[in-house]
Amino acid sequence: MHYLSRSGESITLTPQPGDTVLDVLLRHKIPVGYSCRKGECLSCIIQCLEGSPTTVSQEGLTFRMKSQNHFKACICPADQVQIIAPSGTKQSP
Repeated sequence: MHYLSRSGESITLTPQPGDTVLDVLLRHKIPVGYSCRKGECLSCIIQCLEGSPTTVSQEGLTFRMKSQNHFKACICPADQVQIIAPSGTKQSP
């Protein structure tokens, strides 16, 4: 999995079996908002630039957010996404 920072830096992250995206981000000391770790508070929303977030990780999001591949990092298995970025990051052409 790769994390694309707002500055454009790509960081390779190695998930462990059973990790959520949030688990991986925290282990690699990447700052990300979170609170409940249950998918309820919506503070860990990030964007998937490559891969397919699970339907469950997008429950409760607006149609627009879903169509832009936003998801809740705390409940999305890390093996579902290949490239992620903070919410609102624009993908290079």
